[in-house]
Amino acid sequence: MTSAEALRECLRVPRPGGRLVVTCWQAAEPGDERVWRRIRELDLARQLPEAGFTDTEVVDRPQWREREKRMWEEALATDAPGDPAMVSMREEARSVLATFDQKRRVLATATRPR
Repeated sequence: MTSAEALRECLRVPRPGGRLVVTCWQAAEPGDERVWRRIRELDLARQLPEAGFTDTEVVDRPQWREREKRMWEEALATDAPGDPAMVSMREEARSVLATFDQKRRVLATATRPR
C-alpha cells in the first residue's frame, strides 16, 4: 500500500468533521537516497489534501526527535550481555541512528470534510 492509498483509507475512518492526528518521520531532504524509500515518499503537507482532507497542518517536532535520539543512544550504550531483548534493541538502535540525521519528526492534523 502506498502512502497515498493509506491516507485515502485514513479519510474513511473519522466521521465527517472528525480530525486525524498522526506523527511520523519525513525525509529532511526528499531526494536523499540514504533514507528508506517509504519515508522519502511521504509528504503529508501535500498528500493529506490530495487524499481529501481539509484544514491540514504539518509541523516539525524537533524536541520529540531529540528525545527519541537520546533513547536510541542510551539503548546502544547499555551493556546487557545475554539479554536477547537488549541485543535486538541495540541492533535496531544501530540501524535507526545510521540515518537519524536525514529524517525529521512531524506532527500532522487534518479534518475530514463534512
